[in-house]
Amino acid sequence: MTRRLSQLGIPSPRGYARWTRETVHKIVSNPAYAGKAIFGRTYRGPLRPKLRPAFGQPAFPRRGTSVYKVPEEDWILIQVPPLVSPGAFEATREQLKENGDRSRARQRGTKHLLQGLLVCGKCGYAYLHYQAIKVSPGKDHCLHTYAYNYLS
Repeated sequence: MTRRLSQLGIPSPRGYARWTRETVHKIVSNPAYAGKAIFGRTYRGPLRPKLRPAFGQPAFPRRGTSVYKVPEEDWILIQVPPLVSPGAFEATREQLKENGDRSRARQRGTKHLLQGLLVCGKCGYAYLHYQAIKVSPGKDHCLHTYAYNYLS
């Protein structure tokens, strides 16, 4: 789909000549194209506590709030002119769901009990598990900066 849109010379929503899979996915899964815009899916609330700041991030973020999801029954539906038929939109959603169910893509989430809890004594970065080629670290670098550690 992305190749066809790019070859036809149709610019992306931001005006780029090249389309990405993410852009197409956002479009075909957005209910506004079927005539139902949704307002109030999320809200900002108190900052969630974190075990430690993310690598390279400040301990106290500039924005002292977190984003929370709102239950579906509290969403505000706004009728807008549909760009595609509701049947075509539903067929697309079903196909996307089936594609996701059959996908062999890597599942996200932790794979090891202590993942993210062990911390480097040198730089304070949490150890993660990656399946990568072993690389010898330099004198001034930690092992995990090379996307490999010895938890596996």
